[in-house]
Amino acid sequence: MISLARINPTLGMTPDEAAVYWVLQQDRGDLTAAEQASFDAWLGASEAHARAFRKANGVWDVFDQAEADPHLTALRQAALATKPAPRRWMIPAVGAGLAASLAAAALLLPGQLGVSSGPGRAPAGEIAAVSTTGQPAAVRFATAKGERRVVRLPDGTRVTLNTDTAVALAFTPNGRLVRLMRGQALFEVAKDASRPFMVEAAGRRVTALGTVFEVRLDPGRMKVVLVEGRVVVDHAAAAEASAPAPTLLKPGQALVAELGVPQRVAPVDVGDELLWRDGYVSLEDAPLANAAAEMSRYTSAPIRVLDDETGRMRISGVFRTGDADRFTGLVRELLPVRIDRQADGSLVIANASAKKTSRADVEN
Repeated sequence: MISLARINPTLGMTPDEAAVYWVLQQDRGDLTAAEQASFDAWLGASEAHARAFRKANGVWDVFDQAEADPHLTALRQAALATKPAPRRWMIPAVGAGLAASLAAAALLLPGQLGVSSGPGRAPAGEIAAVSTTGQPAAVRFATAKGERRVVRLPDGTRVTLNTDTAVALAFTPNGRLVRLMRGQALFEVAKDASRPFMVEAAGRRVTALGTVFEVRLDPGRMKVVLVEGRVVVDHAAAAEASAPAPTLLKPGQALVAELGVPQRVAPVDVGDELLWRDGYVSLEDAPLANAAAEMSRYTSAPIRVLDDETGRMRISGVFRTGDADRFTGLVRELLPVRIDRQADGSLVIANASAKKTSRADVEN
């Protein structure tokens, strides 16, 4: 009996998975006539297949353009070293080997979220569990406002969670997968050429090996800062025809993706970006409204600016997080403003000449 898997080697795969299968097959060498016919039939079957294949090829091109980089070379070799598991009729499933080969284009396995406690400076590190059966081990970590936390993953990777952050892990022996659901986290990735490390956030996927990088989520905005090593930032949904090309970041660069704005890459001061690990925030000629919003990330009671004119005042400096009174006190010394405390505990920054504010004034 002829196996359908031999006739159609991508039987049961999603468009993303099949696209990566065909990219790997073509990169390993020339296709046989039968394989070429199977590929042509798959590619022409739907526009979704064509989009997925273009996306997978785009990621592979990033590797081709940077073959001298040891991180990307290892990513490429890890993908080429894996092969799809044999398929059985009527049991469509992606094998563990293929899952590992999706270093730059695979879908992340979703996890569940949980909440943890423990205020103050992050501890030396907690050890997360990993599945030994090949099934994803759902591991959950989160922080409350004002809390920082360090987690050591089973592979040796160190993850530092900033205030109000939640991550979901799905580790197996064949894959290192993380989803950032909210907040900000620094990933110090343990080197493992056979298992690229992937983080998904806000529709983007960051793929790395032994690398240090940070990912932050804000409403309508996602930011990746590379501290050392190399990462590829890719769009998570291959089906979106407008998805930008994969981006290779270098140390000291940040990628910012915002709703309605083309993504951009720019140099950053990595030291300033990581001050939050020590409980500080660096502001450089920042609008007061933005500064208040940033400091409010670390406090249970928010800091508000009364009006747009006051919010446009500029402020610079390095400020300790988690102490709203200290921050607003410094603002009052630096700018012509006054601070009004509301009944709910929030602090309102108003122009010094404005009338005393109430909660109703702020809400209006």
